Amino acid sequence: MRYDGAPVEVNLTTSFNKIAASGIVTLRLGVHYTTMRSQIVRKLLDYVIEADFEISGQDFDAEMSDEDMIVPADLLALMLGISIGAARGMIALRTQRTFLRHYPLPVYNLDTLIDNILVAGQEVTATAAFA
Repeated sequence: MRYDGAPVEVNLTTSFNKIAASGIVTLRLGVHYTTMRSQIVRKLLDYVIEADFEISGQDFDAEMSDEDMIVPADLLALMLGISIGAARGMIALRTQRTFLRHYPLPVYNLDTLIDNILVAGQEVTATAAFA
């Protein structure tokens, strides 16, 4: 598909999974680039990474059971910061010879993302738009 210069939107999605009976949490971060063409949202790029974090309840005041884990917001911010930074670098490498090189992954306010995650429970979508 040819890109006609329409604004590019970047959406983030997150999901968290705890590996049963362990202190490992998998953060799945999706980055989705879209644009509007002929009044239809067109996908330009979908990029998803998974990051595993080993969390000790003693180290981070996390509450753990075999099925659930409650992670403090400051640790969640660290997990998101690492994942978004890694995705930013991977996307820059993947798009370096395309027009998307002009649309790097935006800088997100982690406090806002965390607030959205806390409200949504397990999944949040954050949007940034480029004109």
